Order: sequence, then C-alpha cells, then structure tokens
Amino acid sequence: YEVDIHNRLTIQALAQFLQESASNHAALLGFGVESLLKNNRTWVLSRLAVEIRESIPLGETITIKTWPADTDKLFFIRDFEIINSKGSIIGSATSRDVACYIARYVPTVLNLFIHIYMLDKFLSNRR
Repeated sequence: YEVDIHNRLTIQALAQFLQESASNHAALLGFGVESLLKNNRTWVLSRLAVEIRESIPLGETITIKTWPADTDKLFFIRDFEIINSKGSIIGSATSRDVACYIARYVPTVLNLFIHIYMLDKFLSNRR
C-alpha cells in the first residue's frame, strides 16, 4: 500500500512518514502527543503541503529532516526536507498543526514558553 502501480512511493505513504517524523521530533523537544495528553490536549494536522522534485522508487532509502519553522496565531509551522540515498534533496514539505483540547477539539493556545522554546531550538539547530 506504500507504492503505486509504478512502484513509486505514494503521496499518502510519504505524508504518513512526514507525520511520524514530526511526532518523533516533537517528542524529543518535550511536547509530543504523550506530553500534551497529560493536559487533555493533542496535535491536529491542519494542512500539509508537499513538493516532490523526484519520485521515490520502491527500495529507495530516504531521510526526512524536520524542524519547527515558525508559529502563526494558533498554528505551529514545521518544515521538512526529503533526502534520497545519494544525499540529494528530492522534496520538501510544510505542515501546520494546532494543539486542541481532546474533549471538544477546540484549538488551544499553548504556553508562550513553547513558542520561545521551539524558535530557540530551530535557530540553534540551523546554525
């Protein structure tokens, strides 16, 4: 189910890989799903824009790099690079997520500390 009839990675499968990468990275930074669940919140994907420069054939090893890029009101913006086994960037993506209360899926403003922490982590990782 991860490849199409031409044995290329499907956009749906790539989107799942991107979300898994985002989830793992958010957990490393201290505000993954498990962390948010303690306060009855969770992440909800609002938008995902993907640009593929080169198709990904069956058997290709890819690396996904991701980092918090910015915030916009209630949205947390995350960028991605998709890199093939030769080290070439073959795609990029941007996601917009919002933290929501679980009971009603109403967007919630997370502590300003998280905004500052994310930006600081982003800037220190990009230096």
